[in-house]
Amino acid sequence: MSATSELPAKLGKNVIGRVRALALFFVLVPISAYWGDDIWKFIEGKSLEDLDVLKEIIKAGLGVIIWFVLLFLSLSRLVSLHYMLDPLLFGALKKVNEMIDTGLIKLAENLCPKKVASMKNNKSQLRSLFYHFVNQQDHLRAIAFAYWESYFVSLYAIVLGSLSVIATFLLSTLPGGVPVFEDVALVMCIVIILLKVAIDSTLIPKCLNHAEIQIDEIAASQPTEFVKQVNNRFP
Repeated sequence: MSATSELPAKLGKNVIGRVRALALFFVLVPISAYWGDDIWKFIEGKSLEDLDVLKEIIKAGLGVIIWFVLLFLSLSRLVSLHYMLDPLLFGALKKVNEMIDTGLIKLAENLCPKKVASMKNNKSQLRSLFYHFVNQQDHLRAIAFAYWESYFVSLYAIVLGSLSVIATFLLSTLPGGVPVFEDVALVMCIVIILLKVAIDSTLIPKCLNHAEIQIDEIAASQPTEFVKQVNNRFP
């Protein structure tokens, strides 16, 4: 799928549900960098002399967790946030929309060439034409949703991972912090870089290729209906 107005609310809910689990992981990373050593020593019954210290550690840690949880509960109501992140990071939606426009126009050049000029001047109606057909392709539609869900979750993972690295650095430089930033940052940065490579080399090409498959399916199974819809939508 591509145009944001056509993606169902269920997809947004699935994305946010998976992002909440990611948020917990990325919250635990900076907390572990700052308080992990003290907590581990307490568990082993070693060097913490005063339980009040542990209480302060837990209180501060819970404060950070609560802040992140509240933030993502708010974001869950703004399911279009991933549509805002997309043009800032990869622009996959724009690339797929452009491919859809090109594919439909090429199909029209073969089936109804007199309508091509009108179609080029009405891109929004082109997208509507695309979804008129792909919403009937149940199997292909489900695959498209799976690709886009993975892509949007990956966007959040990159942003959350970057914020986690920054938070880890800030916490590890505070008095009492565990100076593990270099190790944690290295691991997190490698994960973020690998994720970016995977998006560029795998997820976005899959979305592009799948949209082409959906257009090919229109040409193969509904050419007459395509001409009819073009004639009705593009005077």
